[in-house]
Amino acid sequence: MKGWTAQRRQSALAVIITIVIVGAGFILFGPRLYQAVSRVSPESDEQNRPLPVPSGTFQRGPGAEILATMDKIDRTSVRIRADRGGALISPDGAVRLEVPPFALTRDMDVEIVRYAVEGEDVIDAFVYDLQPDGLRLQRPAKLSMALPLGYQPDEVEVSVYDLASAAWVREPDQQLAPDGDRLLARLAHFSLRRLRIRPGLRFPFEPHHGRATFYLESDAGNNFERYLEGRWTAVRRRTRTYRELMRIGRLGRMSLISSGRLRAITAARPAPMVFLDERRTAAMPAGAPEAITGWVRVRRLDARGEPTGEEVVVRINDYGPGPAPRRAGVIIDLSRSAMEALGLEWGRDFGLADDNPDLAWIRLDSRAEAQPVLHYLPVEIEAYDPQPRQAPSCRLW
Repeated sequence: MKGWTAQRRQSALAVIITIVIVGAGFILFGPRLYQAVSRVSPESDEQNRPLPVPSGTFQRGPGAEILATMDKIDRTSVRIRADRGGALISPDGAVRLEVPPFALTRDMDVEIVRYAVEGEDVIDAFVYDLQPDGLRLQRPAKLSMALPLGYQPDEVEVSVYDLASAAWVREPDQQLAPDGDRLLARLAHFSLRRLRIRPGLRFPFEPHHGRATFYLESDAGNNFERYLEGRWTAVRRRTRTYRELMRIGRLGRMSLISSGRLRAITAARPAPMVFLDERRTAAMPAGAPEAITGWVRVRRLDARGEPTGEEVVVRINDYGPGPAPRRAGVIIDLSRSAMEALGLEWGRDFGLADDNPDLAWIRLDSRAEAQPVLHYLPVEIEAYDPQPRQAPSCRLW
């Protein structure tokens, strides 16, 4: 009995010694083994292949005078281990940087410094400096930047400051995140990054002439609420109810809205608002200086660009137009009531295509067309103040 107990003790001791030796081996050689395996793995090599570095990689020293034109707002710093990697988020939460294992050659402090900047293609007036400046990574890091409110993914891009040309250039490797709310970029080095409006999509402020089209309250880009059990309930996307609303088309949604069982909600500009046909409303791009008061005056122009005498004051309650209309010179989307105030008649001068109710058309002459075409209405835009300031009165007695 005693011999059997001693044998059990020896076996348990041998197991413990083996576990200690194996654990020590993993601690000493595990990181090197992981690095060797990940380097030879085809899938890992595809994800961590070296990225091209712009010719003008920003570095502290030459070219650092660009920082003198910006105001530092805040910063965040995290100590990242080279063998583990890490992540950090900017103080405003708009930027997230993920550094994979072995992207750094040694343990170091990684920082995101936020600066304020001005420019015609600046969206949110912020530039983010990833430090240490000019650091080349062994493996690409992932940068995530939140899309600003009112902009579509194909309207903006992640840009990096190119020292050679002293200009902002497009980050070569970027894509839209699966949730559709952020842009993802793979970085080969640390330097200045920002979101900018893609070239060719600038809003034509000067002169204030452009084109207009119209939108309806049942546009598929809006949010929807349905009246259920005595209260309005949001229709969440990726649900069967939302898919059914998309299936019935614009005319079907208009019918539900007219019956009072459905309503469309605009974007938060300045606050979510219910769309109604009889309201004279409009959509304009974010940052349009004419819409700073939330109201604009729209004048209709003729073919020669002269005012026709028809004008309307509309409230800006949504963001638009989309990228494709904006490339065609469209600067504002008008509601049905606003279009009628400019002298156009529903069903005769503008309306919906019979074969595709989700397509709009505008006819600007009396010639009959077999298939109505979407012509754009020439307009002139100017700012409008619904509550003009009164001149201060002066009393002498």
